[in-house]
Amino acid sequence: MVIASLFALVMAAAADEPVTTSPTARPAPAAATSPASSPTPAGEPRDADIPASAPTDDYGFVAWCHGALSGHMELHDRVKPELDKVSPGGADTELAKAGADYLNLYAAALKEAEKASPSNIHDRGVEANAMGYRIWSAARAAEPRTQMWSYLMWELPPRCEIAAKRLEQNSSLLGQALKSDAPPAAPGPVGRLETPAPETATAGAPEAVAPALGLRGAK
Repeated sequence: MVIASLFALVMAAAADEPVTTSPTARPAPAAATSPASSPTPAGEPRDADIPASAPTDDYGFVAWCHGALSGHMELHDRVKPELDKVSPGGADTELAKAGADYLNLYAAALKEAEKASPSNIHDRGVEANAMGYRIWSAARAAEPRTQMWSYLMWELPPRCEIAAKRLEQNSSLLGQALKSDAPPAAPGPVGRLETPAPETATAGAPEAVAPALGLRGAK
């Protein structure tokens, strides 16, 4: 992955200097979520960077991945000055494109699931998205060098892509099945998850909770 290559470059450049990473700057576990409606298939491995309290159903988990990746990409803007000190001219463009591609994949899967669902599940997706975004709260409040290492040491869980593709495929099949049956109950609005506005931390004061996510109707 691109981030791994950048991590190797930074590690080589920083080999002669001590590195200290505050444990409080590591992504924090998300809050507990509601019971899973579609549990992850048995035997599918959990990734180390996924908190045990993250949603386990595909819809909730993909929304969580969307929030976690959005927060990671936002953190890049904060750590770029530190990255440039040890690895000038890093692969910023490639990283941004890869992140955008994954966010588009998650958004498409979530939209298909909301269209196929006979009930309103969008609000649950917004909540899961916010949970994923909040794993970066401690890192956003840390000093610049610790922010950089927190950014570099995180890997996008491979299960995010697996769950997103499975969710989109299953939702498409469910949507086709519903069309051939009796009209279902009126579905809730299909919206798009938006990246929360950047947080600001005040020195000496606890960081504010991530702002509420806005909704934008699908076109």
